[in-house]
Amino acid sequence: MVLSTETKDTQRAIDIDIANHQAEIEKLQAVIKKHQAAITALKYQRNRFAFISRLPPEILSHVIAFVKARPYPLLSLAWIQVTHVSKHWRNVAMNSPTLWNDPPLGKVEWRQEMLRRSKMTGLTIKTDVSRGAVSVKKAGLWNILRNHGSRIKHLEITGVDLECLKILEDLPESASCLETLCLYASHSPGARRDVLIPNRTLTDSKNLRRLKLHRLPGLDFLRWDQFFLSNITQLELSDTAESASLTWKQFMGAFKQMTKLEALFLSDFIDSTKENGGDTLSLGLVHLCRLARFSMKCNTREVDIFFRHVTYHPSATANILAVSDSESTAELTSYIANIARIYANSSPELTFQSLAMDANSQYSSFTIYRNVIENFSVISDYPALTLHFDISNNVPTATIVSAIFELPLNKVSHAQIYAYSMSADAIAHTIGALPALSHIEAGGQTATLFVEAMCPSSNAADTLSFPNLVSIKLFDMAFIGKSKDADSEFDLDLELLKDCLKQRNERGAEIRDLSLQMCFNLEASDVLELKAIVTHVDWHDVGEEEDDGNIDDNEYESDADEAENLDGEVP
Repeated sequence: MVLSTETKDTQRAIDIDIANHQAEIEKLQAVIKKHQAAITALKYQRNRFAFISRLPPEILSHVIAFVKARPYPLLSLAWIQVTHVSKHWRNVAMNSPTLWNDPPLGKVEWRQEMLRRSKMTGLTIKTDVSRGAVSVKKAGLWNILRNHGSRIKHLEITGVDLECLKILEDLPESASCLETLCLYASHSPGARRDVLIPNRTLTDSKNLRRLKLHRLPGLDFLRWDQFFLSNITQLELSDTAESASLTWKQFMGAFKQMTKLEALFLSDFIDSTKENGGDTLSLGLVHLCRLARFSMKCNTREVDIFFRHVTYHPSATANILAVSDSESTAELTSYIANIARIYANSSPELTFQSLAMDANSQYSSFTIYRNVIENFSVISDYPALTLHFDISNNVPTATIVSAIFELPLNKVSHAQIYAYSMSADAIAHTIGALPALSHIEAGGQTATLFVEAMCPSSNAADTLSFPNLVSIKLFDMAFIGKSKDADSEFDLDLELLKDCLKQRNERGAEIRDLSLQMCFNLEASDVLELKAIVTHVDWHDVGEEEDDGNIDDNEYESDADEAENLDGEVP
């Protein structure tokens, strides 16, 4: 089709007009950009007067670090949004290498970018290689160990398996920056193997402070000659007994080097059956003078050996669980005696003042505090010493309780007891013999046994149990009286309690405060009779709660939506 001359002229005029308009638009766009740049510059000048923009970079970097430390359960890189607040904030963040020292192993681009931004600062590598992008994480871990191993300051790996242990062969010989090494094995480690880390690895790690090893699969990692131990301040060994060939001789030899140890956590860390008991006699004695926190969970034999050769300052907070697999109490009483020697000559400010005891036929627990704990249900203080016993059914509870009283408990003024498997006489000769005990709480079945133990003997010449007791709290129990039948053999006879209180008044051991909490089958008239004997009686009536049988559906609503873990992009 041939266009006419007129049509061609019209089309040419239209094209020229469009070109002219496009040129005008481009000129206007250039003017807009110029004005926008001017507005941005003015906004930047305005922001410079804001107080937050006038903070020195050193302080602002700390502010951003606090934002980064805030937990983000879904997005580990969500804190990076603060770098977009302003140009000043971004410049400070980009020039703070410590903000970028923990690259995520599962995000390749971010790992590379954060390694670049962190410059030469020490790295913090913390990852779980058993979850998420496992292969990508392991590849990233291998890359960092191979190329940046000398920069690693804190290394914590959860879910260690045999493949990951092969990767750890790339740990450098010289790790002068390394301060923390934490390895936690996966729950299914697979086949066992021999030594996977070369002997020369980490031999130059003089700054190593924290060493935590948990359930390592067949890894002979506990070769203490492999580490520089004199600067270790925190040691944690758990579930390594079956997988490592650590002996008591090696362990004690390592301990003698750890002169700066402040925190120690041991749980099934050694298999003493590999050695004869006589071999431990020559181990010597180690005193951990700087130890502040101590936790141990082992068989009674290991606990006994440990406390025969290791002592610590009585100011340390200790938590000990002894698991007994025999009917003998010799090892148990032996290590209690060794613990007692630790506290025997402690200074007055370190004496024990409160005791919580829960003793039954299979499990016994003793929590001891240096301060007065008046309400054991709301504990605001850390216990000085906690002793747990997982015991055989044939080990009498009273035997364990008697052994505990080798500890210096003569200053204990407050106690709470659960000991329904003990007799009233056993309670009287143990708890009842504490000279400074002035306040006691007894709950449940123990309340009846306690009242029987507290009652003065018919023989006036006999020693009075609980001689300085002035305050009693009975809780979570039931009474029986003249018109009431006992629902249980452990229900407390109200008449027995009243007779006991009267007899103590006659013997000059008056109870001045009586608290009755969650006590059933007790009426106002009964309380009036008690008030005629005791100066102050605190009683809260236990009423029946009304229940219309209807269930509030809202109470059981839950959000079933699961948030997805979003991968951020490198800005």
